Amino acid sequence: MKIAVFFALDAECSPWRAGHRFQSLAGTDGSLFETTFGQSRVRLALIGVGARRLDSIVASALDGGIDVVIGAGVSGGLQDRQKLGDVLVARQVLSERDGRTARADDRLIDVAASCGARIVETFLTSDHIVRDAARKRELGARGEAVDMESFAILAMAAERGLPGLAVRVVGDEVDVELPLDFESAIRPDGTIRAMKLFTQAVAHPRDWPALVAFGQAQRRALDRLARFLDRFVADLSSRASLP
Repeated sequence: MKIAVFFALDAECSPWRAGHRFQSLAGTDGSLFETTFGQSRVRLALIGVGARRLDSIVASALDGGIDVVIGAGVSGGLQDRQKLGDVLVARQVLSERDGRTARADDRLIDVAASCGARIVETFLTSDHIVRDAARKRELGARGEAVDMESFAILAMAAERGLPGLAVRVVGDEVDVELPLDFESAIRPDGTIRAMKLFTQAVAHPRDWPALVAFGQAQRRALDRLARFLDRFVADLSSRASLP
């Protein structure tokens, strides 16, 4: 089986990538990696915040044929029931921009649930990082978790007739305010200006404890996502095809 896994940033996938021998593919500027996983070939693509690099990398990511498309990463919880570290899969993804939806493959949802993910109805894909807790609660009427890439990934898979799934781990609960203005640090290609975030942090020393706690929480969440992906990809790799 050939599996393509799309993440926004290297920081999101590094706990998972560190446990496997992913090799950077030549000519892809460090945005495309590949490894073998059991009987499967797994290709990992970094598409930037908001999937800004998806169009430029998708042909290379799918080159040679792909059987399954997975969108993975961190999300913000939008309801009280979504707790830090919860690994979620959604039946559909809703674009906040225009109200379009993209549905996940039911067979992949079943496999993910058997590997420990919790099924929810809707992920909301926003054009902006949702930093404010009050805004997250407001969006909770439309979905269980929010991110910036899932709709683009599932829509791309659907356009190509490929089974797709969005997998998200909750990195911040609904009442958690993000400690930095991450939005201002996003480059046009969807990568992050680390120095911009560092400058913000230095300028507000009173926020350092909250920032450290946030970073630790994100790391724990991404470690849980990595463990889930190990189980999930191993299960997929043991199959000749989806049931």
